[in-house]
Amino acid sequence: MARVSISEAARLTGKSRTTLHRLIKAGDLSTCSGERNAKMV
Repeated sequence: MARVSISEAARLTGKSRTTLHRLIKAGDLSTCSGERNAKMV
C-alpha cells in the first residue's frame, strides 16, 4: 500500500487534516516516518 503525507491523505479522502490527526491519536489510523521525519499514512 502506498504511503502519503497527512495533507495528501486529507485531500484524497475529503477529510480535514485535523480529523486525520484525531484518527491517528485514537489509534484508528497508522503512521510511519517519511522523509525528514514527516508523518506518512
